[in-house]
Amino acid sequence: MKKKWKDAIIIFSILLLMFQEQLKDIVDAFRYYDELLTVVLIVFVIWRILKNNMKIELTKYEFIMLGCLVLIVVLGFIENINSGIQTLPYILKDVISCTKVFLVYICLQYLSVDSQKILSFMNIFAQLYIIIIFIFGIINLFFDIEMNMGYRFGIRSYMFTYHNPGSLAIMLICLIAILDVNYKKNRLYILLALISLIMTLRGLAIAAVGIYIVLKLILLRKRVKLSALSYVVLFIVIAILGFNQFQTYLLEDTPRSKLLTTGIQIANDYFPLGAGFGTFGSDSSRLNYSSLYEKYGVSSYYGLSKELSIFIADNYWPMIMGQFGWIGVILYIILIYALYKDLLLKMNRKNNVGIYLIFFYILASTVATQLFSHAYGVLFILVIYVLTNIKDEKNKTTISTNY
Repeated sequence: MKKKWKDAIIIFSILLLMFQEQLKDIVDAFRYYDELLTVVLIVFVIWRILKNNMKIELTKYEFIMLGCLVLIVVLGFIENINSGIQTLPYILKDVISCTKVFLVYICLQYLSVDSQKILSFMNIFAQLYIIIIFIFGIINLFFDIEMNMGYRFGIRSYMFTYHNPGSLAIMLICLIAILDVNYKKNRLYILLALISLIMTLRGLAIAAVGIYIVLKLILLRKRVKLSALSYVVLFIVIAILGFNQFQTYLLEDTPRSKLLTTGIQIANDYFPLGAGFGTFGSDSSRLNYSSLYEKYGVSSYYGLSKELSIFIADNYWPMIMGQFGWIGVILYIILIYALYKDLLLKMNRKNNVGIYLIFFYILASTVATQLFSHAYGVLFILVIYVLTNIKDEKNKTTISTNY
């Protein structure tokens, strides 16, 4: 009985985050659900530990992640005091944004659920939802049903009911990861989802199709983990299929490339810890417009001005460099590597393709977006949690809470 309400919370959270874009257009408060979930999970874990006098059991890599997060928060606050650029409410908001994906991942390990029941429900939902997405995608090719974001290569770029094709791609990747657990029964639905990904005409979405196909071929012989050669092959696939998008973001004179060069400059000028939370490239720096944009001439670029700031948060590593400096870059690399190593501990033959697909997509997306600090990052973590819901007893680092 206790597990049922927890199962319901996970299912509700996954569905709400999948439709958050549409829901927040109706009720703006829905945009804060991922932050609310993060805070609730932290409070739940602390309450459970103190109430039951439990020991905090973390794998070695979860402990490394927690240590990196603590350092990032402490050092970030120090630089906020030194720079004096941002106000406290926006600093606190950014603290949650920059840490929530990793905190949710750690906190979920203390939430015991029935993954099989969750997957059974989500499998049926995924099948139905993919059919609907695919049908409208085909219609979109021939008729303008206002489900596109303009033309690419002479074809309408499909986004269904989402705000952009990238958001639709994220949903489809989540659905594929869920369906792949029962691959033989879901092959047709996965094929429809892959075709729908291609219809978005986004470089990273098409790269995700390539990643999935390569993963299935490599792991076909009941292999659980990838070999060194497999990583090289996947890197080549991502580089080739995503080159057009990477070129647009990094090599051309665009708002994102301006954020990148400025992020490097700020990291050097505010060496070694950056300018602090909410000061550059983050949503907080957009909502309470940071003085750094004027100082470094960023505000003159389209989409980066105080009046029109739509592209300010369309980045990841520039934000890390600008806000946390080169020390922060190192800490985040360690953080992401520790997350990956921890996921490897929890892989098996049923969930490995889905986990690899999600992780590599998030990693590739850091070139252009902030999935590691976005609501969709929390969605990905929830799906991964359902897939991995097995606690490995190896490599534990135990911290006693007995005072």
